[in-house]
Amino acid sequence: MFKSKRRISICFLAALVPLFLFTLLTAQPQDTLLMPYEPDMEELADIDGTIDPDEYPESFYDEPTLITVAWGCDDSLIYVGLKAPQCAWLAIGFGSAKREGSNLIIGKITDDSIEVGNYLGTKDGYKFIGGEEEQIIEWEIDENEDTVTMEFIYPMNFPAESGMVITKLEHGKTYDFTLGMSKMVAPKGKQERRSFGVFMVEEKQPLEETAPQESLPVKKEEKK
Repeated sequence: MFKSKRRISICFLAALVPLFLFTLLTAQPQDTLLMPYEPDMEELADIDGTIDPDEYPESFYDEPTLITVAWGCDDSLIYVGLKAPQCAWLAIGFGSAKREGSNLIIGKITDDSIEVGNYLGTKDGYKFIGGEEEQIIEWEIDENEDTVTMEFIYPMNFPAESGMVITKLEHGKTYDFTLGMSKMVAPKGKQERRSFGVFMVEEKQPLEETAPQESLPVKKEEKK
């Protein structure tokens, strides 16, 4: 009888291990993150596959996916850098707390090619939307023995017919986002790491009004 109970306890604990790992790998950040507004982002960000310390106004490390995210926005574009351990793909999505229903930007790295594309997250995976300049303004991926870094510029507004889940990111509003990476080529499987959270696009800062300078009175010359 004692052996039977022990066997049941071991089986119960073994069943909890996958659940614990899934919870760990898909943990949600607790706080709403900020994507800062920086009107000079075009001058600060150099899309070259390298994230410099002063290139982005905000960055954070996401422990479940092992991805470091750096980002910022200006009046009409968002600028994003992702850095992860060596992997076959890495991604960030906007508009949903999971892959399904997200606007996904996925960078794929294979022996033959490197590419970045815009995808619609679906229940079974993802659907390619496009990678043209009007959907991803500029991108670059750099890889070495230990890490992969992806940088891209992304429009905040898309045409309604673009196929995006959300066609607009607005200053001052809050959105869900998701992160993912894997050492396997297909974006699913046991080695896939995923995470999700919430971020706010910072409101534009009002321009400082400069008080007009008072002109000194002009002294009139007296007629002689």
